[in-house]
Amino acid sequence: MIVRPLVGLDDVRFGMSRDDVEQLLGEPEERAVEIDATEQTEAWYYWTRELSLTFDAEADWRLTTIDVGSPAAELRGKRLVGATLDELRAALPEFALEWNGSEFEPIEVDDLSMFLWIEDGVLDSIQWSVPLGADDEEQWPSA
Repeated sequence: MIVRPLVGLDDVRFGMSRDDVEQLLGEPEERAVEIDATEQTEAWYYWTRELSLTFDAEADWRLTTIDVGSPAAELRGKRLVGATLDELRAALPEFALEWNGSEFEPIEVDDLSMFLWIEDGVLDSIQWSVPLGADDEEQWPSA
């Protein structure tokens, strides 16, 4: 599993339709629709792969967010799920990785539209999204 910040995961790319993703990954093990006052999303869970994908109604149900917790996931050639904060800092020295110690507040990597979720002192999952431009419009990856 190759984490491709600002682009996607392996061959799955931000901006893909649900049908296109299903052709690549197959039927998700679970689907959940969330509706609140400002948005509607559908999350797909591939539990055995430790992977979830989110599609957003405002983006015409295109893929906008990916979350992976698999130790097989690679970011910049390194497997980081399970790494300590010091190991993350060593692996990603170009980013000032600051964490307040709360498992409810991730480490933000703004340049990559990414959140690093820490649990029990180690990286539990990597979550990243399609980047947004100055006008808050999605900046879909080029083909």
